[in-house]
Amino acid sequence: TDPPPDQGTVATALVGEMMTNGVLVDYACEKNTAWVNRAVWTKYNFEQRRNMLFALATVCEVQRAGYRISILDYDTKRELAAFDGKDIKME
Repeated sequence: TDPPPDQGTVATALVGEMMTNGVLVDYACEKNTAWVNRAVWTKYNFEQRRNMLFALATVCEVQRAGYRISILDYDTKRELAAFDGKDIKME
């Protein structure tokens, strides 16, 4: 499954907003990994977290790294959410 063609711009804007809001600490598309501030991440509801998950996966797809992402707690390195291009896993 591929993201819709115009989603790259929207996703890039959302990822930038995530950095500004302090939820996203860093991400590395080449590792299909993002690190979040768990205290901020858990303030968002399921749908908001799902949207952030898709935005990160979309940004990585635009960078030709694949339409998938694993979101880890920056402090514990434990996986909080993942998307493999098809299925969502969310704690």
